[in-house]
Amino acid sequence: MIKRISPEAVDIPAEGGRVELAIDTNVSLSGRRLVREGFDPTDVCIPPYAALTEEKPDRLVFSVEPNPSIERVWLNLELYACEPDAEQYCSLGKVTWHQHGKGVSGSITPATIKVPREGGERELEIKCDHEWYLLPGAMPGFTVTPASGQPGITTVRLAAPFAVSGRGEDSLLRLIVTDGKDAICAFIANITRV
Repeated sequence: MIKRISPEAVDIPAEGGRVELAIDTNVSLSGRRLVREGFDPTDVCIPPYAALTEEKPDRLVFSVEPNPSIERVWLNLELYACEPDAEQYCSLGKVTWHQHGKGVSGSITPATIKVPREGGERELEIKCDHEWYLLPGAMPGFTVTPASGQPGITTVRLAAPFAVSGRGEDSLLRLIVTDGKDAICAFIANITRV
């Protein structure tokens, strides 16, 4: 089975434009889905600020709107196809969708968050010029309140539980900046037991 989609990377200026994805396959297809990598292939996901304007067996054409307000949209997309009478979708390939714009600023202070091994609370300062949310890492049980917010400076409280193992692994706290629909960049702080 030949299955390929090209180009594998799409670099779009802030003023938008036309994007054409060529599909090379020798399989007769009854359905196609462009989805975010890791999502259910039966769920349609058109990239933000884009409209599918032409769909043919050998290509997909998108019209991308201007997007001047953010630094970048960087999505890994995967094109799935379903053969006639088949119940399973198969992947035809992945595309990285990258759109430029102006800068985004954001930070977590302190950048290294020291938590006693017996647990405790810490105050953090979130500074961001877009909407945001916080994505905890792998350390079990710790919470951040509030976990999302609007542009500006916000004081956040991190509560870390007692160490659940003798090692007390370090973790990461990710500040995900969003335009309200999609993540557009991330800032990271380290959480470590001391």
